[in-house]
Amino acid sequence: MFIKEETTETHVIPRKNERELDVKLQLGTGKLSLNGSTEEIMEESFTAMGESAEPEMKYEISGTGKGTLIIPQRSISSWKSLRSARQKWDIALNGELPLSLKVELGAGKSKLELSELNLADVHIESGIGETEIDITGNWKNSFNVKINTGVGKMKIRLPKQVGIKMDIDKGIGKINADHFLVVGDCYQNQSYEGSDVKIEVDLNVGVGEVILEQA
Repeated sequence: MFIKEETTETHVIPRKNERELDVKLQLGTGKLSLNGSTEEIMEESFTAMGESAEPEMKYEISGTGKGTLIIPQRSISSWKSLRSARQKWDIALNGELPLSLKVELGAGKSKLELSELNLADVHIESGIGETEIDITGNWKNSFNVKINTGVGKMKIRLPKQVGIKMDIDKGIGKINADHFLVVGDCYQNQSYEGSDVKIEVDLNVGVGEVILEQA
């Protein structure tokens, strides 16, 4: 589909009787902004120009109250079309319900503000480009994070007040981890040993730079 003029579509999935959420975002190219600022299940705005694959989304609620949302992005037909395509996603997810989140990113720039979400499990696959992940927040429960980076630059912001432990598998990329302690093969913050709430991070670094910050 070729779009001559820049167009924007919006979608809302209203909250019903859900008790938890499982969300999978598969976004190929473009710019993504993700946060937890809605009381609904999802509010989404998609802006496109050039050859852009119109998003499809699937949502269903199980008998146990688990809402499952999948947003797959259809592929763009050619390299020439890829260069002309401009796609921007602004997605707000529910910030109250326990959330298992998986995000698969292709090429582009992404900002994932996860501090307002009720995270139970996080898995992020980053392709080519620049990615910023904010996991700061006043967390009440422990959870696991898995991040695989591709080519480019990634910044990960983590909270000082809860325990952070990072198991890092590094290829030829660069890690900038100021104010983290090196314990064996892992990085951890000063709150880790004494904290009841812990975030365990499995970080696989490909080519590029990863900056770890605490706030």
